[in-house]
Amino acid sequence: MTPSWAKDPGIGTQLINARAKTVARKPAFQSAVQERRCLILTGSYEWEVQGRREQPWCIRRADGPPFAFAGLWERWRDPEGRAIESFTILTTTANALIASTIGCR
Repeated sequence: MTPSWAKDPGIGTQLINARAKTVARKPAFQSAVQERRCLILTGSYEWEVQGRREQPWCIRRADGPPFAFAGLWERWRDPEGRAIESFTILTTTANALIASTIGCR
């Protein structure tokens, strides 16, 4: 997510996830927390480190329908006024089912 006040949209690559526990205190997310909440309908990948390699696990509903992540969105404008809309996913500690499936600690 690229905050509207950013000088360069490249900062967005560092803000792909926001921790739910601390998001309201982070300057990059404060405005979006108040005004631009969203649901992100999708599946997700979680990565488990296995020795020297990483194993991707697709997190989705087993019965097929999509599920939603809590998210925040933002609109950034370049000097010419062109808009880039971006978002971040709110994350938290894995629940017991996910943690046991992919070995989250």
